[in-house]
Amino acid sequence: MNEFIFTWSIENISYSWYKNHRHITSPSFVADTLQNTAWTLRLYPRGRLLFGGDVDDFMSLYLIRGEDDGPSDFLFNCEFSCISANNLTLESVRPERLASTSGLESIVFLRKHEVFVRRKALYLPQDTLTLRCRMWTCEGDIDQFGQCFARTRLEIERILSVKDMNPGITSMNEIHIHSKRQKELLFEVSIVYEEDVLKISVFLIKTKLVKFSTVKFSLELKNRILFNYFDSWLNIPCGVVLKKPFSDTEKLETARNKLKLIYEFIYSTGEETNSIEKISPCAFKFPQFPSKCILSFIPSGKLSDCPSAGKDLWDLYVKHILCDVELKTQSTSFWVHKTVLCARSPVFLAMFTGEMKEKTSKCVEIEDLENDTLEKFLAFLYTDNFEESQWNSVVELYYAADKYQVERLKCFCRSFFANNIDDLNVCELLMLADKHSDFHLKFRVEDYILRHHKRIFRSSAWKEFSDKQSLLAVRAMLYKYNVERRK
Repeated sequence: MNEFIFTWSIENISYSWYKNHRHITSPSFVADTLQNTAWTLRLYPRGRLLFGGDVDDFMSLYLIRGEDDGPSDFLFNCEFSCISANNLTLESVRPERLASTSGLESIVFLRKHEVFVRRKALYLPQDTLTLRCRMWTCEGDIDQFGQCFARTRLEIERILSVKDMNPGITSMNEIHIHSKRQKELLFEVSIVYEEDVLKISVFLIKTKLVKFSTVKFSLELKNRILFNYFDSWLNIPCGVVLKKPFSDTEKLETARNKLKLIYEFIYSTGEETNSIEKISPCAFKFPQFPSKCILSFIPSGKLSDCPSAGKDLWDLYVKHILCDVELKTQSTSFWVHKTVLCARSPVFLAMFTGEMKEKTSKCVEIEDLENDTLEKFLAFLYTDNFEESQWNSVVELYYAADKYQVERLKCFCRSFFANNIDDLNVCELLMLADKHSDFHLKFRVEDYILRHHKRIFRSSAWKEFSDKQSLLAVRAMLYKYNVERRK
């Protein structure tokens, strides 16, 4: 197998000024192990127009073929991933077809709300989004592995200003916000105190210099916060007016003490810097090379005769050797290894390395999983094996995988659902996908409904589903309508 991995980090991604349907382009890279083909990635951070409709809820990622001397009919497998600071896979998508000559697209890659709001600390450590593109073919007699790392920095400037004022003496103040980077006056801030109301007016002077920005005001009185304001602007307004009324107690205090206004403004300049680090290809990838060496020295010729790392780790768990943390359900305790939990789950990693009670108590209470489900969940974390075939068990494992962000297990469960979908469970799967915000599963369910809509829409199960989940039912039928309209 020949494989190449391209890892791309985008710094200050929250300050991306790109509007809908505009993209950030990675540095170009050459996949030496894939016949010296040249590629770039394109990220649409605010979504892209597709088939006459928007996908603004998602970030889109494209792989584009560049000019090279490689074969024109080159085909390969590809996988897009978003990875954490600890190199854990947070989200991944693998297209069902081989990539073509021109490249590959993943229209719905990352949900923006997950990345920028709900799990921002996990997806954007130090405001950096890291993406990985894995490409491989199964051709060739010698296994080769290559990789390179690229970095794109969206340039920003941070301006911090502190203003002391005494409303009892001076009723009006002005602050001029200058850019040291661009040597221009950007903002004027007017502060007026009248009729027991503090009015803060912000006026933008140089609109073309500011692409995307965040602004924060804090008003302090004797180290006590009276007022906080935060906002972010893509299309920045020319003027913003904020008002802070004062209570009778605050009026007395401000008459005797100074107020401190802290103003922080961070904006993107519209500039980018790119860098790339090339790593020479090697003739093996670490997990494969030892296996081939070991295989030649096994009398039976079967690698299964030697225990795997997963089997050895599972034996440590079963025999309670060096277990250091307790997982406690409503009726049972499971003693496990903290290192294994942290390696497989970003949630456990944050739990044991952040400022949470589990870090010191060495006990995690898990009251929403049955003992049998937790045992199977742990078996996957230790061994990476998924052999479950019972529907209800997979549903419970899917819940656990989503809760603890074990994306690999979630993909296995999703694949199980997709391979076993039928008219009887299609409604259940649609609700399950919606509950867990799983667009990939929802897409497969809606595709099944589209192909069998005549039979499904006439069934009693669908009528009952429509009564209880009318919004989901309408969306599924609207999906069918939109697909037929595009035809």
